Amino acid sequence: MSKRMYFIIGILIILVIAGFFLYATGFDPWAPEGSGKSKTAVREFIGDPYAVVLFEKSHTNVLGEPYDTYRANGDQFTVDPTTGTVIGASFFSVPMTKIKKIYLHQAECSAKAFAVRHYNNFHSRNMQLTESKEGGGGPHGIDYSFTWSEQVMNTNTTNIVRVSTNTEGSVVSYYARDKSPPTAEPATIGKDQAIETATRYVIDRSKINNITYRNATVRSGFTPYHERVVWIVDVEVRFMNTHNMEDHSGGAVNIDAMTGELLDYNPCL
Repeated sequence: MSKRMYFIIGILIILVIAGFFLYATGFDPWAPEGSGKSKTAVREFIGDPYAVVLFEKSHTNVLGEPYDTYRANGDQFTVDPTTGTVIGASFFSVPMTKIKKIYLHQAECSAKAFAVRHYNNFHSRNMQLTESKEGGGGPHGIDYSFTWSEQVMNTNTTNIVRVSTNTEGSVVSYYARDKSPPTAEPATIGKDQAIETATRYVIDRSKINNITYRNATVRSGFTPYHERVVWIVDVEVRFMNTHNMEDHSGGAVNIDAMTGELLDYNPCL
């Protein structure tokens, strides 16, 4: 075999190795490098000043807000490029757990410690635990999820921090939103009126007859879409369908707490 052939084979081997590296890391050599400030934020977030941080892509959420994603140590991080703050993390390197080594209330301690460490305004904002639940079937087996929401005048704003752990207490995901919320004003529309409006909408929209059961729970909150205080009404209606079998319909209805206007409906039943 000639030297030229050895040289060609050597080049091919290098290209294959390089291609495998790019595939394994998800790195795009033609993509922008990302912000140096954002990469530093990722390193500080994971406590590894020497971590190799690779830019993935830029994107926007449904509100039109820009975000960048990065990879480091096999995990994915979402950064707000306007502030250079890590606002999301998925720890793919965390092992799956299907046996409960700790329980929900014990995992809350680990989750809150992580939230306090990474959400800079956790103590300056009135962050209250608004959800804690056990989930299952995901890539990490059983997990525990905890959400803290900022409350102003007993109303949840759009500022939240959500932490999920596995059943060993290791964090598997993190999401945070920390923006200046709209000014809270007392609702002028009562809960009963909001419930009646929402329930009537679900019934009329679904053209339901022969109702056997109806239920509605209501809470106040801000929505990032409307930037105003709303009544969030969760409606469930059960009824007998044309086959004489019980069926159900419902979802979350947002009612403007100042005007009573129905803003939107998210069917989930």
